[in-house]
Amino acid sequence: MKVSIITASLNNKDSIKKSIKSVLMQEYNDIEYIVVDGASTDGTCDVIKKYQDQIAHYLSEPDTGLYHALNKGIALSTGDIVGVLHADDEFFSDNVIAMVVEAFETTNADMVYGNGIYLNRKNNKIIRIWNSGRCTRFKLWLGWLPLHTSVFFRSDVFERFGYYNENYKIASDTDFLISLLYVNHVKAYWVDKYFVKMQTGGLSTSHHFLFRKWKEDYRIFRKHKFVPWLMLPSKIMLKIPQFIHRQVRKQKQKNEAKQLQ
Repeated sequence: MKVSIITASLNNKDSIKKSIKSVLMQEYNDIEYIVVDGASTDGTCDVIKKYQDQIAHYLSEPDTGLYHALNKGIALSTGDIVGVLHADDEFFSDNVIAMVVEAFETTNADMVYGNGIYLNRKNNKIIRIWNSGRCTRFKLWLGWLPLHTSVFFRSDVFERFGYYNENYKIASDTDFLISLLYVNHVKAYWVDKYFVKMQTGGLSTSHHFLFRKWKEDYRIFRKHKFVPWLMLPSKIMLKIPQFIHRQVRKQKQKNEAKQLQ
């Protein structure tokens, strides 16, 4: 199975190199890598061009935002499976794509997703651990969604249900995933493994954009006939276990270190 990975970038000079390398270092060989840049002006394009001979499709031109860039990448993709890796993120290990392909080959899922880790941009320490868990309609109703950057889709999902709605600038992935999982009942399969490491400070985690994201979430929840005043606080509460998982992981690492002494 061919896997298309799309990276959208805009002025990510300091972080995109590790994102590119994490794709190129994957043990799985049949990967079509697509980089869509929004006409960066900080030297990002110079970094990308160093790897251009290993990138299947690269374009740099103005766009209207993240989801416009992702839609352009999807339109260029020819893989059986499509995934997204943002320019601030990297795959957790070199065998992530191999695990994803195995999951698709052994299930009839429309989408496969895993877990993820949020890292502090300044010191690279773990802030949150997103242990996605299995998808249920009740969890969706409470505001739960799989971690977008850990989700991989069969390519025909976009043919059947369309692309990201570019009217949403921050939360279009929320709209898209709700549409797939709650409205259209596509089959999702959870792999209980870490797929991605993410830096805080992007569109979905920056405090600067948080209020705008809540406004978009509110519109999306109303669109899908959810109860926004219930889902918004519930969605926030669902993040608490992510910080607890971080503490549990830290304690486990300390115990393992003591045993080795």
